[in-house]
Order: sequence, then C-alpha cells, then structure tokens
Amino acid sequence: MSSTLPKHRARTVAAALGVLAVLGAVAALVLWWTRPPRVAGVRATRRMLVESVVLSGRVLPAARIEIAALVAGRVVAVHALDGQHVAAGETLAQLDAAESVASLSGAEAGARQARVRLAQARGPDRAVAGHASLQASTEVAMAEDRLARLERSGGVTPEELARARFEVERARSVREAARIEASNVLGVRAATASLDVAAAQVASARVRVEERVVRAPCAGVLVSRDVEPGDVVAGGQRLFVLAADGPPQVRADPDESSLAQLATGQPALVGPDAFPERTFPARVSFIAGAVDPMRGTIEVRLEPTEATSGLWTDMTVSIDIEVARRPSALAVPSGALHGVGTEAPWVFVVGSGRVERRPVRLGVRGLDAVEILDGLRDGEVVLREGDLGLSPGDAVRVELE
Repeated sequence: MSSTLPKHRARTVAAALGVLAVLGAVAALVLWWTRPPRVAGVRATRRMLVESVVLSGRVLPAARIEIAALVAGRVVAVHALDGQHVAAGETLAQLDAAESVASLSGAEAGARQARVRLAQARGPDRAVAGHASLQASTEVAMAEDRLARLERSGGVTPEELARARFEVERARSVREAARIEASNVLGVRAATASLDVAAAQVASARVRVEERVVRAPCAGVLVSRDVEPGDVVAGGQRLFVLAADGPPQVRADPDESSLAQLATGQPALVGPDAFPERTFPARVSFIAGAVDPMRGTIEVRLEPTEATSGLWTDMTVSIDIEVARRPSALAVPSGALHGVGTEAPWVFVVGSGRVERRPVRLGVRGLDAVEILDGLRDGEVVLREGDLGLSPGDAVRVELE
C-alpha cells in the first residue's frame, strides 16, 4: 500500500504538468495568431523626381522624296541600287530619248541657219544701200523743184501738175525704201527674231531630252527602287524613293490623353530598339494641331540635339520625354497609393502601431515614385504595399525599408 501511493501522486503531477504545457502552448498559439500583422513601411522623403512619357516611334529622314518619271517611255538603263548614296543631280535612270535627240539636232541646225541670216543682214552690202539712199534723196529734190516751178508758172495744164506731183510722191517712196535698206533695220530685226525663235526651239528640245533622264533632286540614300531596264513607265509613275541627307527626325503617335503633358522644347532620350545600349538626346520639335479622329492619336516629332550615327530610316526607337522635374519632391513609392486615377487618392499612414487612412494630393509621377503635394509630412511612415486587406485603426507591426 505504501509503495503504490507515491506512484499515484507521480502520475497526478505528470498529468497536471501536461495540462499546463498544453494550456501554455494554446495560449502561445492564440497570442501568435492574434498578434498584429507585420507589414513593410517606408518613410516619405524628399528626392529628385522626374516624370516622363514613354513612347515608341520611328526614325524619319530629313525629307522623304518620291522620284517619278516626268514623261512616259521605255527605260533603257538604271544606274542606282537600293541603299546607294547618290549626289544631287546624279543620273538614276535613262528613258529612250532617240526621238528627242533628233528633234534637238534639228533645232540646233535651225539656230545655225538663223545666225547666218543675221550675219548677212549685218554684212558689207550696207555701203551700196547707202549710195542708193543718197541718189534717191537727190531725185526727190529734183522732183520737188520741178513741181514748184510748174506751180509758179501760169500756163501749165492740170494733167502736167498731177504728173509732177506723182513724180514727187514716187521719188519720196523710193527715198524711204532706200533709207530703210541703208539702215537695214527691218532685215536685222527679222533675222534677230528668227534667231530668237530658233534658240527657243533649241531650249525646248533640250528640255524634252532632259525629261527622259531621271536624276536625284538632292543628295541622299535610295530606300526604294521600283524600276528595271526595259520597263515601260507612265508619266508621274514613282521609280525611286530617296531619303534626303540631313538631321533625322523621330515620329511618335501617342494617345491623345498624353496631349496635356506634352509641349514643344521638352527634352527627351531616344534609343534604337536594335541597339539598346545607344541613346541620344533630342527635343520635341512639333506637335500636330489636330487629333487623328480614326485612331485618337496625336502626331509628335522630335529632332536630335546632338550629332547622331547608326540610325536607319524607319528604324523603331524608344522615346522617353521628360515632362516635369522636381529637384526636392516629397515622394512615396507608387505602390503605396490607393485610388490612383480618382479624384481622392489616399495612403495608409502608420502612427502608434495603427494605420490611418490619409487623403493626399499628387504631383509629379516618376517611374517608381509619386510626389505628394499635400497630406503627408516629411518622415511620416506609409505602408509600402497597396491593398493588404487592412482597415483604418488596425494594429500593425511595421518593418521599415
């Protein structure tokens, strides 16, 4: 009997200790489950903040020129290839010009004949014509003297007076013709006019010959060639596309919702998608005055502010346009904001271990942070994440980043 009692007591103590251990574990578990959740927090601090509009665009040449045939004809030669750099005035293609060349030869022959006629009109026969003019003047004086004598005498018949007057008029006409011949005014003028006509015909024929030569209007790179020797082309048909030499431009077509943020003169960085490691500075040089009604976009162009290289026409580029800059903005991470895009954005502020819903007014929006214009003080702690299922007044344990 005495040996069994201690064993019973020992079992009782062991059981009590087990119950206490279970109760302690349960209490610890309850405390663990009911403790405030641990959340990431961050302080509102001042920092440089830059807001950008990121777009995709394409490289444009200084000018894109479509080179067409001026007249219809058969192409006899093509002298340029895609991707070739050509100089201003360089021959790109030649159309059959046999008929035009023949017309030019005939016009040049006519011009030579006109020059010969003009030289003859201005030649040495003028001395003979001068002697004839002097003789005609003498005959006029004699006829006038005879008429005067007949008019003074009283015994002259009307027929004799009429004949004398006729002789005076005839002599005067001969004298005038002699004077014209002596000065050769009409002959020279006629020959000069003929030469002018011949020269115009030569110029016209040369134009017709030149129309059958397709030339580069300026220096640049041929980005397209749409003609081969033997093709028969129509007047106005496009044969080549030329990207003119000069500083390139970049075109983007952002959604019209970005229009309020964009302005000419804004700085930007442009990077070719083919060479991500290369970027070059640019500025906004043009914003279209109307929105595309079909797509709801606005045309924007940028021009480089430094010399560029390695850009191909129609190359795709990424564009980062700086639309605002704050050297010392009170900022919080973008993920801390609630109600972004509404009229009443807000954040969870942590004070004394509990969260508080705080309305804020937003300013510049950077890549990963947003400027707070009103609603926060420098150094206050906000929850780093957005929606954690919390309500105002909930207790939390904050781990600052």
